[in-house]
Amino acid sequence: MTAAQKSLQITRLVHIALLTAMLGYLLVPLFAFPIGTQKSPLFLAPIWGFLALSALGAAMIFRNRLIQPAGETLRSNPEDKSAAAQWQKGVILSLVFCETVPMLGFALRLTGGPWNICGIFYAVGMFFMLAWWPRLELPPN
Repeated sequence: MTAAQKSLQITRLVHIALLTAMLGYLLVPLFAFPIGTQKSPLFLAPIWGFLALSALGAAMIFRNRLIQPAGETLRSNPEDKSAAAQWQKGVILSLVFCETVPMLGFALRLTGGPWNICGIFYAVGMFFMLAWWPRLELPPN
């Protein structure tokens, strides 16, 4: 197994763990913390929306600056351990920043935010998490 394949395998495990955590962010408010008439302060949703957009922007920067150059290097040399480490670091960092979006929706829901607003955070985070499934085009062995 090449260094690139090992990095891809580990990164996919991390990705699955983060997706599972997202499911928890959705289910915990549903079952463990039923929120009644408590209302979230109106200023929280736009602030956390701005933070979510900033996190997605940071994720895109990591994808452009770390993943793409390392991926090109790994296509030509799958045994390059430094490129594999850089690719893995970029993918995991971008996924962690992507994970903050549903976490913000989770926090908003726990403070009394309505599901229609919190659902946007969950949907956007899940969309990007699934769209950024770790994949690496490697030459055949």
